[in-house]
Amino acid sequence: MPVAEYNLYFRATGPCAFTEARPEARQERGDLAAWRVHTAAEQHSLERDPRLDPTGQLHAGSPAIDAGSCGAAPSTDVDRDPRPLGAGCDLGADEWGPRLRRPRRHPRSTFAPGNGPHPRPHAAAATPGR
Repeated sequence: MPVAEYNLYFRATGPCAFTEARPEARQERGDLAAWRVHTAAEQHSLERDPRLDPTGQLHAGSPAIDAGSCGAAPSTDVDRDPRPLGAGCDLGADEWGPRLRRPRRHPRSTFAPGNGPHPRPHAAAATPGR
């Protein structure tokens, strides 16, 4: 099984539920702690509100800021801004920096449970409804 790590999970209507459907390794709607035990991974992943603005950019104070690992992260974010800009790489596709806040020129794709694998396994921010 691929190792997932440094993810930020969020569900506005309540806690996230983690399910694995493989017959040899089933788990039904467990919480993040149970998922960590089940997968032996996700030790650095979080379940919190990512505090995104309406365009999908991180806000100051987001738990995603500096919470990622730069080891497998690309050197630029979704906007082609360099990373890291702080003490570490941010979780997700966007790197936060106060001097980077500017109007967006393109729509952002979102990752949500059921939408398939995220292109950057270390950087998934689940934000349903956007």
